[in-house]
Formats: sequence, C-alpha cells, structure tokens
Amino acid sequence: MLHHPLLADGQKFNPARVSASAWFDGSADSLSKTFGGAGNSDRLIISLWARRTEFGAVNPLVAAAGDSNNRFEIRFHSDDTLLVLNYVSGVEVMQLNTSAVYRDTGWYHIVFSYEDGDGQLYVNGEEPAYQTEDQSSAGVDCNWNKATLHEIGKRTQTSATYYDGYLAQVTSLDGVSIQNGDYAITDLGQAFVAGANGTIWTPRPDSVLAGYATTAGGNSFCLTSEIGDGADANDNNNFTANNMSHAANGSESTPSLSYPILTPLNPDRGSHTLSDGNLTVISTGTAAWSFTDMTFPASGHHYAEFVVLSSLSSTNMGVFVMSTEGVSSLSGPSASADSYGYCTNGTIRNNNTNTTYGGSCSSASVISFVMNEGALNYWLDGVDQGEVVSGLAGDFVLGVFDGSSNNITGTFRFAESAWTETPPTGAKPINSANRDTPSYQGCDYFNAVTYTGDGVAIGSGGHAITGMGFQPDIVFAKERGAVNDSQWYDRLTGRHEQLQPNENTAAVNLTEGLSAFDADGFTTGSHEEINNDTDTYIAFGWKAGDTDVANDEGSISIMLSISQAGHLSLVRYSGTGSAETINHGLAERPDLVIVKDITGAFSWQVWSPFLSSTLHYLNINTNAGESNASGAQRWNDTAPTSSVVTVGTASCASGRDYVMASFRSVPDVCLVSAYTANLDADGPYVPCGFKPRWLLTKRLDGTGHEWHVYDTERSPTNPVDKYLFLDQTAAESTGKGVDFLSSGFKIRTADADVNSNGNTHIFIAMADVAGGGDLPPVPGA
Repeated sequence: MLHHPLLADGQKFNPARVSASAWFDGSADSLSKTFGGAGNSDRLIISLWARRTEFGAVNPLVAAAGDSNNRFEIRFHSDDTLLVLNYVSGVEVMQLNTSAVYRDTGWYHIVFSYEDGDGQLYVNGEEPAYQTEDQSSAGVDCNWNKATLHEIGKRTQTSATYYDGYLAQVTSLDGVSIQNGDYAITDLGQAFVAGANGTIWTPRPDSVLAGYATTAGGNSFCLTSEIGDGADANDNNNFTANNMSHAANGSESTPSLSYPILTPLNPDRGSHTLSDGNLTVISTGTAAWSFTDMTFPASGHHYAEFVVLSSLSSTNMGVFVMSTEGVSSLSGPSASADSYGYCTNGTIRNNNTNTTYGGSCSSASVISFVMNEGALNYWLDGVDQGEVVSGLAGDFVLGVFDGSSNNITGTFRFAESAWTETPPTGAKPINSANRDTPSYQGCDYFNAVTYTGDGVAIGSGGHAITGMGFQPDIVFAKERGAVNDSQWYDRLTGRHEQLQPNENTAAVNLTEGLSAFDADGFTTGSHEEINNDTDTYIAFGWKAGDTDVANDEGSISIMLSISQAGHLSLVRYSGTGSAETINHGLAERPDLVIVKDITGAFSWQVWSPFLSSTLHYLNINTNAGESNASGAQRWNDTAPTSSVVTVGTASCASGRDYVMASFRSVPDVCLVSAYTANLDADGPYVPCGFKPRWLLTKRLDGTGHEWHVYDTERSPTNPVDKYLFLDQTAAESTGKGVDFLSSGFKIRTADADVNSNGNTHIFIAMADVAGGGDLPPVPGA
C-alpha cells in the first residue's frame, strides 16, 4: 500500500506551486482593467483559486461590463451557491447556479470555459450539478474579454459589491476553451494521488498557467506572485490595484501551502469581527471566542505570534491553545479543561481557574505560542514566560477569547516572514507543509457505494458490487427507498450470516444474502433486503486485517482481525457466563466498542468514554439514550484499557457467540468523539483533521433520538442532507443538513435529534482524504 504518495516522476508535492495570494477586504479592495481592444468573446477560459472568509453574502469573484445591460460575472451568491451570469442587451442569456453550497474555508478551484454560447463550470476539477442552468443559443458572445471594464473582487454595474476572501492564480485565456479541446480541466489543475484509492485536487504550478497565457490571445493574463498589485506574470495585461497593494494584501497562504485563518464557522464567535484576511479579530465586548480553522498536533515544534492591539488587562481575556475535542464541546476556552489561555493580565486560565504565570500585556505586546513535543510555553515580547503544561497529545487550535465586559483586538502572524520576534531554534510555522504526512488514508479503509439491485440469485452468479477499492471485512447495507431492515455482515461472523442493526435478533444464515467478500467489494444473492430487482441501496464497507489470528492475551481465547491503520479491530469470542477480558488488539484504548450476541436475541451493546460512566451503555437497535439498567452486566463497570475490553455477563453469556468491533481515533483515518449541540442552524463546527466520507451521530440523553448516518456517496456536495437511521427500518430521508468540510464537519440543522439544546452527541467520522506534509492541502468541499 502506498502510504506516502509520490508524483509519477518520484517527486513529493511541491508546496511552492502557487507563489502567493492576495486577500480582499470585502469593502474596498479590487483589481480593475479596461482592455484597449476586444479579444475572443466566444471562446475563453477563466481559472482562479478562492478561499472564502465570509459566508451568507454576495461575494463577486470576477465581473466585466460595458453597461448594466451587457455584463458578465462569477460570484458566490448570498445563499453560498456559485453563480455565473451573462447579460446581452438587458436579456439574461446565461445563468449557471449550482445546487451545492460552498461554505468551507479551504481553497476552491473555479474554472469557467466558454465556447460559442455554451458555458461549462468546474469546481475542484468536477462539473457541479445546477439548480438553474439556462444557456444561450450558439453565436452569443460572453461579455468577458471585450474592450470594457474588467474587475476582480468587485462588481459595479448592478451594485458596488466586493469580495471578502483570498484569491490566487487568477488566469484568463483568450481564444481557447475546454469544449474546443484546447485544454482539459486536468491541464489547469491536477488530481494528486493520496493512498491507494484517494486523490486531492491541487493547482498546477504558476509557471504552467503563465505559460498558457503567453500562447493564448492578446487579452490573456495570469496574476500570481504579485497578485495584490494586479501584476500579470507576463507583464502583458497588468491590472490596477484599488485600495490594496501586494505589500499590504499579499499572502503566503495559497492553495498549495495553506496557513490558518480565524474561522467564521464558529457559532460562538459572537461580537468578534474578523478582518485582514481573517487574521485580525476585533471584539465589541460581549463574551465570545474565535479560533483557527487549521489544527496542529501537540507533537512537533510549532510557533505563531499574536500582536495585541488593545491595552485592557483582564483575567478573562486573551489568547488560547485548545484541543479539538474542547472546540466541539462549545464550552469556550475560559471554561474548558482542554484550553490554556494566556490572559492579558499575565495569568493562565484553565477550567474556569486563573493561576499566576507571566507578564501583563499592553498595546503592541506580542504573545508567542510555542508547542514543542506536547509542552506549551507562551512568550511575551520575545521573552519565554515558562512552561504552561507538558504531556499534551492530539490536535489543537489557536484562538482569542474575552468576557462580557472586555474588548480585545489583535492580529495573528502565522507566516514566518511576518514574525517580529525570534522563535526558538527548530520551531516551524503552522501550515499544511509542516503537518505530518498522513501514514494512512481513510479511503483505503472505509468506503461507500450505491447500487441498484438486480435480483440475481447466487446460482446464477449473484450480483457483484464493486467500487470499494479493497476487500471489506464489515459491510453495512440498507435499501434506500423503502422500509426494510438494515444489513450487517462481517467476515468473522461468516459471509452468509446476516445481522440486523435495527433488531436484537440472532444472526440468520442467508445463502441469498451476502455470499462473498471480494477484492473490490462484495457479491450478493437475491435476498430482497440487499438485492431486490430495481431497488436502490447504499453499502458501507470497513477494512480490518487481511488475516484472522487466534489470540489468548485476554482471559479467554478469541479470533482477532486488526486494521493496519490501527483504527478498527474485529473480534469473535464465545461467552462463558462470567465477566471476561477480551483483547482488542489496538495500540491504545478504543473510543467506541460494539458487541453483538450472534446466537441469541440480545441488543447491540455500545461503550464509549463519552457516556456518563462505565455502568452506562447505548443500544444500536433502539433510539433510547444512554442507560445504566443492569449496567454492570454489560462492561462489568470497567472501562477498556490499552489492551482489553472487559465484558460482563450480559455480553458474555454461556453458550453464546459474540462479535465485537472496536474503533479508535487515528489521525487521517477515523475520529470518535462528541460535540455539544446548540439547537441552531448555525450548529457546532467539529475539526477532524480530514475530509469526512461518513458520519454516524447519536444524541446521548432522552428517548426517540435515532442513530443518524450521513455520507458523501448519497450527498456528494454540501449540504449533506440525505440520512438513514441505523436503528430503524425507515427509508432514506432528507433535511437535517450537515456540511462535510475539508478538515471536519459543521451541523447545519436545528433538529433536536442531531443538534439538541446543550446536550452531548457522540459520533464516528470516517475519513475520505487528508493532506499535509508531502501531500497537498485538501481543497474546500
């Protein structure tokens, strides 16, 4: 398996592919040019990379107009869809309005190609689906590339509206198109191999795009290394910079080397106003907090700066380092045990307690963050204030917080060129290239496929379902369009042995169920719940180990299969009627354990550290919240350790056989955690460190709250709003949307099952792809 993907020529990904970007402030910044003569307006390509810093507002990317009746524009609309418009003589002759919304702070590659009245739009290398697609007839010109005003980051003919965000590698090619075969979308961007089954869309080098501009028509341009000044890489068609300059607006954060920014996705941002490319925060004095969109591991040696621009000294205001688990708890850095805040009066705030630490801040003070192999130090104006804490593990974010009567204003400096203090030797900036290269890709250990049943029986060859990319060891399948039981098959229970996650029943031998685990999927028979003719299905597959091994490192002997990535183990054991210890085979304690009696009618038992105690459990086959009824019989009131899971008599009955699946959070592959809900469509933002492929979430309290399953196979673009219930027979439903992002997910519904008011929801997120290190950053979803 390819763990450290390389290009075809053997070279690792070069983060210098794009040399610079520029941020636009949303109120005055723009680039403009009026061409001296018309180019080819019926054949052209526009290519650019955009990173949004504001959502829910009109954000123009490029626009051109002779007057209000003859104009063209590409913009993010107020509903966060992407919109292309072309008006001729006051008539709208083209509208391309995507169905997908784009609410990610990752970079997006947007390409528009025009050929004789036909427009094609691409986002991250793929043509999106449209809610509106109106195309003109042949022979109608595009209003781009004429001898008229062209604007980047602004539109003026209908209203003066400005772009809020970053732009990079803005390119226009005169007289060529994708439709005409002059270029393919893969000439403008590249699908970079990530693992055995994944790809990451990434830029072509500046020099390649600039080269295209030299050979295309006379109005071509490519804005790259000095984009903030409007400078064309070939010095042929320079733009005028309006209210901006590259010295002030230029940035080292690019689609090939991404740096953190403060995320607008935080629902508790409150009174904080973000500006200067979301590096500056201004508070107006109500309790709020802001944090960065990029995580970094406690391991390694990281450095960043924050310059304080206000002088108020307080015990409840300052900067912080916070674990990603703390972020999703919505408790705020002041109250979180997972946050260490340097207050402007010099104290450290952790878990609602302030302790004496270092010097107090004044206006223009520089606070530096230093994380070195799990040890956190703050520096003030270049002087180390001492160690705050050591032994930290996992992923963290940086941020700013204040109380209800405090104001804080300041700016983060993430790029090395912006630092004013001297960092400790060996410290590196937080960016995509300085992350650890993923050792594994989630798409090599989990995948989802949709298929249509054909009703073919095993004796006639059955129905081979392909596209997993590996041989699965667990398959969960569900008919999408009808009320029917869900299906669970795993290799240790046996390929013909059907379990039903929505029922407590024993395994049933079905020769017409799943008949084989294949190299790229599985084969089914004609059983109606998995292969009824013309019915549609979704199947999820997990890869455990390539072999099953006998293991007796617990108190009883078992059969064990362990994923190479270390996130999943599959166990089969026989009950003894006593409490026993089962070796799970993972490197650390699992974060979620599922046990099912496969020979008797008994519920699916679930343990997680996010439950209230070791006496508590959940049942997959019910919509009930956590329970402690006969709790000691489930886990013997004992939490799993780094080596074993302890089961009680209810999970180890004499004469019964059991299957146990244990999941552990592993970077870039799987995250098992919890979030605190807020009953708002602006729901919790949960950093994962990877782009999710699949999400299972369950509210812990109360009854009537189903296990919800989301995935990007059925909902490939945001909002991801098609869901199934793990515990119910119900057909697929829509609504209750979630955004799957380049490095996590955000709840976008006020539905109480998924986003209740102040309650805890546990989840498992399985990764699609992750970037960083020797891989490119993952673009926005």
